[in-house]
Amino acid sequence: MTSQKSARKIKKNPESPDNRIILPERKRAKTSHKLGLGLGILAILVLTYLLILNIAYASKLFPGTWGNGVYLGGMTKSQALDLLNQKTSAYLKRPIIVTSENNSWQIDPEKINVSFQNEQLINDLYNTTHSLNVLASLSNQMATIFGLNKKSYKVSFDADKLSGYLIPINDAVSTPVSDAFFGLSDENQLIINPSISGNRINTDQFLKLLEKNIGLTSSEPVMIPAYQLASAVSENDLRGFEPQVRGYLAKPLVLVYANKNFEVKPKQILSWVRVKSTQPTVVKKPSSLSVFLQRDINFSSGLDQESVSNYLTELSGQINQSPQDARLSFGAGGLRVVAPSRDGRSLNIAGSAQAIIQALGENSELPDRKVRLAVEIKRPDVREDNLATLGINELIGEGVTYFPGSSANRITNIKVGSSKFNGVLLK
Repeated sequence: MTSQKSARKIKKNPESPDNRIILPERKRAKTSHKLGLGLGILAILVLTYLLILNIAYASKLFPGTWGNGVYLGGMTKSQALDLLNQKTSAYLKRPIIVTSENNSWQIDPEKINVSFQNEQLINDLYNTTHSLNVLASLSNQMATIFGLNKKSYKVSFDADKLSGYLIPINDAVSTPVSDAFFGLSDENQLIINPSISGNRINTDQFLKLLEKNIGLTSSEPVMIPAYQLASAVSENDLRGFEPQVRGYLAKPLVLVYANKNFEVKPKQILSWVRVKSTQPTVVKKPSSLSVFLQRDINFSSGLDQESVSNYLTELSGQINQSPQDARLSFGAGGLRVVAPSRDGRSLNIAGSAQAIIQALGENSELPDRKVRLAVEIKRPDVREDNLATLGINELIGEGVTYFPGSSANRITNIKVGSSKFNGVLLK
């Protein structure tokens, strides 16, 4: 009899693999009804509670209201304004502490024109929970009660005046980035000097942290946010170019002009080597306190023609000379040369640089590399071999002055002045 009653109350699902028990429809409906009833009662209680709060705090800030880091719940707007003015005035009298790992600095809030908009903030906080939009108001009231609006503040400061503080901070926190580069040991062996990462202040994030610290009238120091910046060229980037650079330094390099030889030291040759990315480097804007520079992985190596040209420009001072006309005299015997002409010389920078780069890139069997410098010769206008073409056939004028008894200064002036033009062909 008992088993038959149990069979009428429950039934098993023959299609279920685990033969689960299925409640009759009436049982499930009853359960759903109870659940809905419970939720309805809870909603009524919450609404009743909020209604009571709305009546009790009709002219006051809701419980859980915070502004500029100060608890304002239960106060009228005037009471809250008095308290905020008191707290923010005290905040302006003490320095803002800014720290890094090894240093700390003080910022005077008044010198960066810190300003608290207390009255506007209180009005906004009040209107948030006393809105005519019932649904929005209820949502904001619940958020306020549960402490979700603690970080409300309205503050401003002069970023331009803040820069006066940021300059020494940046000098202390930021460190330069150094790419890996080829060098020479004391034994003149090729080595790779390691790259060095640098540090930079994350200015955008610092301004946000500073604004938050001021807005919450916090006495806690502001930690300088910094990110690490990797070098554009690392040691691994250079290793693939070692054979090429060793080839540049394998033999002495001698530059030759006429009877002059100029030996180029290995250190000088190494200064011409350039390793650079084949694509523009892209820097990712930091989104966290520590982020690295995104680097390209494709590099090229070679000799920088501009650097070679700069070296040759300095060397040209030992080669170049201006052309000099022959100095002439005209007398009874006609035109004669009193000082010979001289050809001018000018080092061809571009041609010589190209010859040097080509020589360094060749695998010659010779024990050293000699490069003949390209030098251009410029003939003077007045030379021994073109006197007949100058058209000087007779004396066309003469000036004579007598200065016996003149002062020593006048005699000197006449001698110096005449020597400047004596033998010079005026063109």
